[in-house]
Amino acid sequence: MLPKLTRPQLLATIQISRQCGEIPTLRNYNLSQLNLRGADLHGVDFQGADLSQTDLCGADLRGAILSYACLYQASLRGADLRGADLNQADLVKANLTGADLQGVWLEGTILQDANLSETCLDPTNSGRHLAKRLGLLPMMPPADATHHPDYAPPLTTLAQ
Repeated sequence: MLPKLTRPQLLATIQISRQCGEIPTLRNYNLSQLNLRGADLHGVDFQGADLSQTDLCGADLRGAILSYACLYQASLRGADLRGADLNQADLVKANLTGADLQGVWLEGTILQDANLSETCLDPTNSGRHLAKRLGLLPMMPPADATHHPDYAPPLTTLAQ
């Protein structure tokens, strides 16, 4: 793990990378407990970074790479995560109230005790898979939808 950055150091690093035409890369950095409320972090590569207990309320994280990142108890209320990569990320006890999760990659993401109330999910891809994992999709769709990818027969049928 790399040393801990302050908010001004983090934002300066991102700005310099963007001015040089590079993707801001902060892989494996310790960014825990920072106040990044409302920060423009779109497209930043945070792979493997420690963002535990970080305030990311209202932050722009569109297209950010957060795979394998630790976001334990992070506050992402109202954050824009459209198209972000959260594969294998730890979001245990994270607050995602009102966050926009459209097009988010969630393969292997740990969402135990995460607050997902009022989140915006797309009806395809990641939104559908997240809704399935959270038990938000009905088990038995209408009769004409038995070939739909979300179709799951009732458990009583499976037990027979």
